[in-house]
Parts: sequence; structure tokens; C-alpha cells
Amino acid sequence: MITSPPDLNLASQDGSIQVCFRWHQDRYQHHFGTAAEMPLMTSIEDNGGLAWPCSPPIQQLSLEAIPLGDALLGVGGAGTSHWSISVHHVASANQPTLQFELACRYKIAPGFLGSRYDHHPDLIVTAGDDATLDLDGDVLTVKPKRIANQGTSRWSYQVSKPLGR
Repeated sequence: MITSPPDLNLASQDGSIQVCFRWHQDRYQHHFGTAAEMPLMTSIEDNGGLAWPCSPPIQQLSLEAIPLGDALLGVGGAGTSHWSISVHHVASANQPTLQFELACRYKIAPGFLGSRYDHHPDLIVTAGDDATLDLDGDVLTVKPKRIANQGTSRWSYQVSKPLGR
């Protein structure tokens, strides 16, 4: 019998926002929320087999203790490209925040590169200096600002929940 890898969670220091990574077919899918509420925002995943999936295909993930605190670190691949992700909480007086940092190494120009979500208005997504945001209806896309024909592209963003929500 084949078993799926375990779910992995990371919460802000006050526990008011959490990301949960759950195995979905051949990769992890993730959503935001807390144990007391339904998922607020979920990553959009393809069914596998695409060289350029609509979200990074993270296939190995672990929770690690690093000097900043706990972090989720992961890697994955599709086509001839390789992805990496790190997620950690950021201390903020204004709102609980999770920081996402992603990279993709590729040999040919990507067909698509970025992260897609079913957006929820109770969460604030902020692009890092290396990323752009696009909201099309209820679909939020975070993409790298610069994509070369080959090499490594990086993008980062923060997901936060205002205090009191």
C-alpha cells in the first residue's frame, strides 16, 4: 500500500494564521487558515505531467528549526526544471505574517512561472521586491519580475492576516 507523506503546518507566532501543506496526487498543495476555520486561500495545482505547472510542484517538504525559528523547506521538479521553497513566519507588530521565498532553475524559457491561488479577501498578499501580483477575478498570481531564457528566477511574497480578523 502506498502512503502519502504527512501534512506539514506552520503558524505565525500568535497562531492566528497558518499554512498547511497536504499531499495532492504527486505534489503538495497548501492552504491558509487556522484549525478553527475553513481554508481561506488554497494553492491552485495541476494534475501533474506539465513541464510548466501553475504552481511550484513541491514534492519533498520538511519542517526545520533554523535561527529565524521554524521553517518549511521544500524542493520539486517538473519537465527539466527544479523548484525550491522556504516558508517562515515574520515578526510583525501590525499583523501575523508568513514569508514565502521560491526559486526555479530552468534550461529553457518557461511557459509559465509563478504561484497561483484561489484568493480570499481576508488575507493580504504582498509581493516582494522580486515579484508582481495579478488578481484576475478570484485567482491571484504571484510571478517573478524577471524571467530569463535560462537560469534561475526567484520570487517572494508575504501572506498576512490583519489583527482582529
